[in-house]
Amino acid sequence: MNLRFLSASAAALALVVPSTAAAKPATSDLSVCNTASQNWQGGDLTVSDLDPQGALHYDDQLRPKKDNGVGLVNAAMHSRALALCGDPAPADGDTGGGDTGGGTGNDWGGGGIV
Repeated sequence: MNLRFLSASAAALALVVPSTAAAKPATSDLSVCNTASQNWQGGDLTVSDLDPQGALHYDDQLRPKKDNGVGLVNAAMHSRALALCGDPAPADGDTGGGDTGGGTGNDWGGGGIV
């Protein structure tokens, strides 16, 4: 009877472990930032849409915390002060290209009023 109980427990545990690992967002290009203190501003990161709680006070111009493999992502999932952050998303319609200049002869490169 103990062998059946042990086998059933091992099978149940094997089913539970992958589901909890899948609950965490993919964070390969994300960092953890402190959104509670103005001292962590001065960077170029913003709070990610993947963060379930959002920012506490500051949501942009953030600097990442050093990740020494101590579970910062897990801490961010449970903390209002910590959030997942990454590079800002481009604005709608922004393809990253610049102005190629115009053919109007203006030295400022726009195709404005002639």
